[in-house]
Amino acid sequence: MDLEQKINELFSKIDSLNKEVSELKKRNRYLENKIEKLEKKKPKKNSSNSSIPPSQDPNRIKPNQSLRKKTGKKSGGQKGHKGSTLKMHDKVDQVINHKIANCTCCGKQLGSEQQYIGKRQVVDIPEIKSIVTEHRIYSKKCMCGKINRSKYPKQASSPISYGNNIETMIGYLSVRQYMSMERISEFFGQVLHIKISQGTVSNKLESLAKKCLPMYKEIQKRILSSEVVGTDETGCVINGIKNWVWAWQNNKLTYISISDTRGYRAITDNFPEGLPNSILVSDCWAAQLKTPSWKHQICLAHLQRELKYFIESQKSRWSRKYINLIYQALELKRKISYPISRIDKTKIKIIKAKSWHLLNQKLKVEATDKLHALRKRLLRLSESIWTFLDHQNVPPDNNGSERAIRNIKVKQKVSGQFRSDNGASQFAIIRSVIDTISKNDGNTFDCLSHITNLVPEYTSVQNV
Repeated sequence: MDLEQKINELFSKIDSLNKEVSELKKRNRYLENKIEKLEKKKPKKNSSNSSIPPSQDPNRIKPNQSLRKKTGKKSGGQKGHKGSTLKMHDKVDQVINHKIANCTCCGKQLGSEQQYIGKRQVVDIPEIKSIVTEHRIYSKKCMCGKINRSKYPKQASSPISYGNNIETMIGYLSVRQYMSMERISEFFGQVLHIKISQGTVSNKLESLAKKCLPMYKEIQKRILSSEVVGTDETGCVINGIKNWVWAWQNNKLTYISISDTRGYRAITDNFPEGLPNSILVSDCWAAQLKTPSWKHQICLAHLQRELKYFIESQKSRWSRKYINLIYQALELKRKISYPISRIDKTKIKIIKAKSWHLLNQKLKVEATDKLHALRKRLLRLSESIWTFLDHQNVPPDNNGSERAIRNIKVKQKVSGQFRSDNGASQFAIIRSVIDTISKNDGNTFDCLSHITNLVPEYTSVQNV
């Protein structure tokens, strides 16, 4: 190549670069003008600089949208749904006859014999008064010389004490209704006319937790031998320090435990050998996936939310295909009758094959690292995505576990943090019992009453 040709090429490149610089300058001027206009604008009010609530902040991230598809049905009770209404009682405690004394026209007395034409009932509660029971003991000398003395019942452990029904009520209000000790004390004073200090409330909760401990241990034992177990964890504050609440549950049992860690040790502290006989339903938390179990099922509700984010933020076609596959699987689950027929087995195989094909499909170059990471994670956990299709009692999501740990959040929202490790453990024990009673259609208050009256205090609940 001669010198003249090289010079021409250089001039050509210079012209091209000059054009590019000119365009960049125009772009720069445009952006500078835009910045200037934006800076001149008055700042908008939001929750950080005014009384506007956070829900009205501009550009606020929307909460998770519903993952359910529209059914076309109207909201509310559907046809065939059994309604309930307040019905009249056959047995009443008192009857008040409203007879007419005088004629409303001429004023003459009408007499007592009048025709009965109708009735209405009002259900109310009587004035609440405490009942004081005095326990007296006696002695008697036998002819043999032995002096025999009767004994006080266990309930009367001191010259004056509160009864088991009060203990039941305190446990119910604190753990089932999430009331704080201060409000429980106020409720007893203003509604039940019984003065109870917060210290007494604390003591009664400890006593109830001790009585619930045998049932709590039995729940743990039954969880260990259950076919299906869901698990989840959430943070909780104990005396200003972050701890963790762990839950293991199924449709009949709930076992809640407090731990100072979110790591695998929290699992081995409660189930040293894991759950070898169970199908474990969980999200993708590493400690849960590490738990030895018969099989795993990851939560598809979590997965759907992740995929929905990529659909909305990146218009990801791959995510749309995979979420549609999940919807197909959920629809199939509703229609499958167990034991699984040959046709349904074929349908399940097709879904698994489609899943495997999508997971091995390379994503587009513009896909974000997070989407690539999600595909790799699902590929690694591919055996745990569709377990619920093969087993009748396995749910496709971990919603049951989230409901179990949500009680801790509600308790802290209403009552504040736990004051001590012991108090948090007491709540975990009593709540496990209450949830298990509810899942088995028991009357929570009546069952707690049976426990307080019939079960002796066990051992200390510290470090449970």
